Amino acid sequence: MPRVYPPLDNTPNRPSPTLAPSLIESTAGFTAGCVSTLAVHPFDIVKTRLQIEQNERSRPGGSFRAIKRIALEGGNANGATGIVRSFYRGLTPNMVGNSVSWALYFMWYDYVKGVIRTTRARTAPSTKLGKQELKGSDYFLASGISGIMTAVLTNPIWVVKTRMLSTSRNAPGAYRSTVQGALSLYREEGIRGFYRGLLPSLFGVSHGAIQFMAYEQLKNHWALHFRSGTKDNLSNLDFLSLSAASKMFAGSITYPYQVVRARLQTYDAGRQYKGTWDVVRKVWRHEGIGGFYKGLGPNIVRVLPSSKGKGTKPSAKANAAAKATLRGVNSHKVRKVRTSTSFHRPKTLRLRRDPKYPRKSVPHVPRLDASKVVIHPLNTESAMKKIEENNTLVFIVDVKANKRQIKEALKKLYDVDCVKINTLIRPDGSKKAFAKLTPDVDALDIAATKLAIV
Repeated sequence: MPRVYPPLDNTPNRPSPTLAPSLIESTAGFTAGCVSTLAVHPFDIVKTRLQIEQNERSRPGGSFRAIKRIALEGGNANGATGIVRSFYRGLTPNMVGNSVSWALYFMWYDYVKGVIRTTRARTAPSTKLGKQELKGSDYFLASGISGIMTAVLTNPIWVVKTRMLSTSRNAPGAYRSTVQGALSLYREEGIRGFYRGLLPSLFGVSHGAIQFMAYEQLKNHWALHFRSGTKDNLSNLDFLSLSAASKMFAGSITYPYQVVRARLQTYDAGRQYKGTWDVVRKVWRHEGIGGFYKGLGPNIVRVLPSSKGKGTKPSAKANAAAKATLRGVNSHKVRKVRTSTSFHRPKTLRLRRDPKYPRKSVPHVPRLDASKVVIHPLNTESAMKKIEENNTLVFIVDVKANKRQIKEALKKLYDVDCVKINTLIRPDGSKKAFAKLTPDVDALDIAATKLAIV
């Protein structure tokens, strides 16, 4: 049944306006999506740039480095105006995608709840008010179906948005606008290109369920231990804090799917990855567990303002005012009511260890630092051939050094990024390392300027 609103005046013959609940929910979701996206779009572009970084382990300060790169991309061309345009590149698909997503979600959510109510009304008696009440599982089912339908319908927008946010305006092959990007994507990859990363997006539907579960558990625990065991005493600050904590918890658990989805939706994803599990395998192999959480900081800042609690009920405020009136100003403190049978002893004071002498008399000298891992570069005829033809540098390294240590030592000593490291034990017992450089770096230039072997 649609919601019927009473007329503004007392005229009996004037018909009351009638609006569908799904239309009201869609309009509210569309407006909220536009406003929130406009405010936090720069954090979204920083998060996307960090998510698509490949063959590089996560390091502290990545967000500030990404912000600096984005600012330099725009500032070199048009000054301050270019910087603002760089941080708001891809705003159109992002705003359209978020607003349409919220509108579709609320529309489907209200529609599915109506279907569930209609189905239950045929098999179960209704309440006294004539409206069938829903259970917690019904809301969970409606939320899941709405999330799946929204993800399927809006995935083409996210593909165009990811590709625009992951590149600068002047990059080769970059989309100039949303329409041009959609047409180019259709010509090059067809309909299938619009649904890249759909499977990881469906995993993201569980975010709401995890957040709701964490929110309820935190609320019950907080009310039991800090608010006399009743939820009515929770303040607006409590609801806001608990909602933000549950949002961060759910985002931390489900965040890896966003990294996988971003990798699948980039320009050259079809050449680099075979599918979702191939992305997971390569990220785990080359970047470790930190690769799945690249851009988590900007993402938390981006989604945290959207978290909100349920607020304090008016009845709770009225009860609190009545109790304060009856208690009076000079009343004694009420003893806390114990509702639990378990009693936790107070924690005793535990001082930190403060030894008077070091455990070892002489600090240990590091066995393998960067200068000991890499002994010297090779400039033999075969090594020079590798440099010129294969873009590969050859070094003599320590026998005990592994590939990871060699890669980190080359990065520290010569500031070069390696795609792959191969090692070989020579007949004389020494160890040779072949460092394959990235395509954007010329090995011959590195050998001449930094190694001084040419």
